[in-house]
Amino acid sequence: MELEDLGYNNALEEFKREQISESFDIGRVVTEHKERYIVKTLKGDFEGEITGNMRFTAKSREDFPAVGDWVAIRTN
Repeated sequence: MELEDLGYNNALEEFKREQISESFDIGRVVTEHKERYIVKTLKGDFEGEITGNMRFTAKSREDFPAVGDWVAIRTN
């Protein structure tokens, strides 16, 4: 599987290069349940959750990821 199979494109790659640290992988949220997520990456599927900073700075539920969103995730 390639990220392109999930809809990854050149615009997202450019954003990644400019905005996201090399220590993160890119993945797509495929499942959401009570602020816990399954994220599909090139390395496989991973469980994820919202970081403390994002949780406390979010103004509403709309600030959290939803199924179909691209996210940066640490897989190691």
